[in-house]
Amino acid sequence: MDAVDLTAYPYAVATENCPCAAILATWQSDRVAAMLEAAGACRLEQKAARLAAALREHDADTVLYRETMAALGYKQNAAPFRMLAARIAPEVLRPLTPLEAYALLLGVAGLLPPKPSPRWDPGTRALLRRLWDAWWPQQTRWASACLPASAWTLSSLRPQNHPVRRLAAAATLFAENRQSPWQRLQTQWRRTGGIGETAVWFDPPPPLDHWLHHLGFGGATRPKPVALVGPDRLAAWGTNVVLPMLAASGANMEAVLPMLPPEQVNSVMRQTAHRLLGRDHNPSLYAKSGLRQQGLMQIFHDFCLTQRTGCAGCTFPAALDSSLCKEIAARKELIV
Repeated sequence: MDAVDLTAYPYAVATENCPCAAILATWQSDRVAAMLEAAGACRLEQKAARLAAALREHDADTVLYRETMAALGYKQNAAPFRMLAARIAPEVLRPLTPLEAYALLLGVAGLLPPKPSPRWDPGTRALLRRLWDAWWPQQTRWASACLPASAWTLSSLRPQNHPVRRLAAAATLFAENRQSPWQRLQTQWRRTGGIGETAVWFDPPPPLDHWLHHLGFGGATRPKPVALVGPDRLAAWGTNVVLPMLAASGANMEAVLPMLPPEQVNSVMRQTAHRLLGRDHNPSLYAKSGLRQQGLMQIFHDFCLTQRTGCAGCTFPAALDSSLCKEIAARKELIV
């Protein structure tokens, strides 16, 4: 299910004068904010429930590893990242060096170039040689597990999001760890009550730091570093993986909610906001609030996505106009 881009499927085109917009136009901004935050809390609770179910079947390190791999793949390549995570267990990567782990991930992914191009710079050719030195002794053992090239979506992909770079981030996080990433997360949560320091966990060591200045094997050297996991993907990892896992493992939900980091406003958030708040609304209501952004996503998936005939028959306006909505808005004091 995580590999399916629901927003790519047909759904009702936003219409002017939506009934929900007419209702919300009469609300004060703080009440609208409380409604979005309550919807965002519902979304986090659903994510936590899904991960709690996964934790009943697998250990926390495996769940964190598989969910992180899917998050690194983003929607275009979440499925092959999940397949790769199912074929290479986290305990296989942990004793390896980041270079060895990266070579294994690239090899099984089928993304390791067979030979260098003469057009590549010396640093890129040297990196490929070291990767092959690490992959060659393991190639026969893992041959039956390798993914076909057709598993990957590489066209229409931003170079920063290429799986070759994202697998370097995975190797950085999951290889050569005396303490598992899940233990590190729990330790940091207990110590700081947040996850802000996790960005440095994706800083690649040599020689994987090569990718800070290259976007691909054939790419030119970039003078300014480009992070393997940018702030938006890091925010998505925190919202979709780390914080729901902490909540599923017993962290206080009301302590987790304010930690949801804001992401880049996407088309779903934007369209839902236009539908609810009008075309001329002020985006500052949700642009810097991860919780309110998640609320927009929840409303979209619960209502807008399912209404193939437009606003006719949608139950959201009735919910806004009911006593239930007053109860939802009252949660503001618990959330903010």
